[in-house]
Amino acid sequence: MEDLNILVVDDERDIRDGLKDLLERDEYKVDTAIDGNDALEKAKGLKYQLVISDIIMPRMSGIDLLEQIKSLSPFIEVIMITGHSTFERTLECIEKGAIGYIEKPFENLSDITNQVKRAAEIIKGKKKVMDAAIKKIRERL
Repeated sequence: MEDLNILVVDDERDIRDGLKDLLERDEYKVDTAIDGNDALEKAKGLKYQLVISDIIMPRMSGIDLLEQIKSLSPFIEVIMITGHSTFERTLECIEKGAIGYIEKPFENLSDITNQVKRAAEIIKGKKKVMDAAIKKIRERL
């Protein structure tokens, strides 16, 4: 997707850098954050359409970050990643607004890129609806 800005959040440098490299190969614009607090500060600028976040991190968990991101802007989509998956945790992430959930270690990199492409389509669809609504409002003024 043209102009998709992604923020990758993980306290493990190798994961952060690996995801950044992978996604930049698909020509996405990617920034990184070392934890939830760092990510939240960066996300306040509202330049990201997608956040990919680890769940277990120091200072702020990925689930807390998910809640904060969604309260900051419901238009920012979030994909969660974790090495400690449970059914309950997966359900909690989905209930709080995550659109994807990826388990570590990453077995197949195409799982990641496919989820990002799916997120990009969701974002594109929401933007189209929003643009149409704004156009109608302007026509009425």
